[in-house]
Amino acid sequence: MSYEYYYENGEANFGPPLAREADGGAHFTFDVILHDWRSVYGLRRPDGLHDGPKNALYFPHGLIRFGETVTDAVRRLASEQAGADVQSVEIYNLPSWVENNHWHLCLNVFALISSPPAGSDEVSEVVRVDAPAAADDFAWWTEEQLESMLNELRLRAAIRDRDT
Repeated sequence: MSYEYYYENGEANFGPPLAREADGGAHFTFDVILHDWRSVYGLRRPDGLHDGPKNALYFPHGLIRFGETVTDAVRRLASEQAGADVQSVEIYNLPSWVENNHWHLCLNVFALISSPPAGSDEVSEVVRVDAPAAADDFAWWTEEQLESMLNELRLRAAIRDRDT
């Protein structure tokens, strides 16, 4: 007799890839936080992104593809949306929320780049961000979230500097 696991507490359990969001379903996406250890870079998108506000700042954002690694997905998104070459990838956090009976999981990753992003056709401006007050320009990041993220990046930079 084979073992069968029963999900009793709303744990993640995914089926095959779908063409669009499913009621009661979930999706797994990324926000790619481009950084150079001192600052992060936001992308101003005149047309917005998905249902987000127009002309706001966004990080490279998108869905992982079936069979892709985290590093592969991050490098692809950074290259396509920001014209950035990613040197290394570190996981920051994984917020999740339910909206319209659909579960969103968004892996936030730090992506170290060696030079400022070039942008893309969908980007009108690349903005260097070093203070949480810039959150007013971001579509999906609050000042508190941006401050926490910048503090975490600075902490990691200090540990890196100490260890080198």
